[in-house]
Amino acid sequence: MAATVGAFRRCPARRVGNHVVILAGRSDPSLTEGLTVVSSSSSSCERTILALSPAKKSNVAAGGPARGITVAAAAPSDDDFDLDFTKPGALDGITVTESAVQDEATGARIHPLIEQIAMLHSGGQDREAAAILAEAIGSEDLGDEAERAWAMLFELLQLIGERGRFEALALDYAARFEKSPPAWVGDNGSEAVTVAGGRSQVALSGTLSARVEGPLKQLLQLAEKYQQVRIELSRIQDADSTGCALLFDALGKLRRMKRECTLGGADKLAQVLVKRIEVGKAADEPVWQLLLELYQHAGNQESFEEMAINYAITFEVSPPSWVPLATPAKTKVTAAEPAPPVVDGCALEGVILDARPETFDGLTQWAADKDEVPVDVSRLQRMDFVSAGQLLNVIDRLHGSGKRVVFKGTSPLLAALWDVIGIGRKARIELRKR
Repeated sequence: MAATVGAFRRCPARRVGNHVVILAGRSDPSLTEGLTVVSSSSSSCERTILALSPAKKSNVAAGGPARGITVAAAAPSDDDFDLDFTKPGALDGITVTESAVQDEATGARIHPLIEQIAMLHSGGQDREAAAILAEAIGSEDLGDEAERAWAMLFELLQLIGERGRFEALALDYAARFEKSPPAWVGDNGSEAVTVAGGRSQVALSGTLSARVEGPLKQLLQLAEKYQQVRIELSRIQDADSTGCALLFDALGKLRRMKRECTLGGADKLAQVLVKRIEVGKAADEPVWQLLLELYQHAGNQESFEEMAINYAITFEVSPPSWVPLATPAKTKVTAAEPAPPVVDGCALEGVILDARPETFDGLTQWAADKDEVPVDVSRLQRMDFVSAGQLLNVIDRLHGSGKRVVFKGTSPLLAALWDVIGIGRKARIELRKR
């Protein structure tokens, strides 16, 4: 029996019969042109995963574009997401057709646009997703999915800090749907700038994006009065070029102001940034610049010089020079403050990437003595496909043991992703109220 998985150039996941097929990682679209999944029977396997991680993308490239693969049905296990089809020749022979995901429980089909936007967001491509969605809602008839698409666009504009566009869209929404639009949500309280002990300080969290512009501007204003400044970075779990440029600029201004700047958790932020860059790919230059700045402030000359060479190769420029900080503008790099766990009792928070089965052990333990399992996801910003697949495994097991999981405060973008991957079939997803 053959089933076709379509639109892989847009979206790295599809549900086919009893299978959820996931293409994990940001692989070259040419490697996945036309993928056909062939199941020898309609057996008990519920998930089939094609894991193409960025680190192993070169292995796939060695085998050429995907030209065919047969995925045999097999019993699901906790190791589903370790399956690797990235060896040369493993993907020989394939075709593709377009298709939309269908919810097997209700028969409802998820609009391809909704699916595409969910995929882009899960990969951290919020600006691209917002641009596509903004154009679509103005030119396409989305039928019953129209209001859902608008809700997703509101959330994307909030995430990338586009308040002006958000408020303009709110007026259009009110006129079109004749109801109150969502309201812009102010900066998280954890990012409020405070003064304590003669020191101005701010704790940044979540995604380092345009939304940090306000807190950093306030911090610089206070730095005109206070010699000591602290920026807590340990709770930043993702970053984009805009946010990196803002922080890089702020650190440069503090240095020129000769302020004593303490960075908490800079080593953790550096690890986040390293995952965002690729040697030889001239993109996201502010991410590179901030990473070099963090190494400079930390006094990590060895890492700085290695990354400076990679930067020079990538952008075809002379490598930046190591310049020790002037004594009056010394910067202290301290250990990160303990970050909240990804799973804390009955809550999922922050940004969950590359999850392993044990990531959701807290959820399993929370559910042990409950028939209905409420899970607060109101502070969950983003989840990638690998992590969503791991969560699906947990939900499958809980559902099989007679438990009902209820996700409370789900964002429209997460709800769309979970609908695509199939979590909505075995758990109740309650949308966030705004």
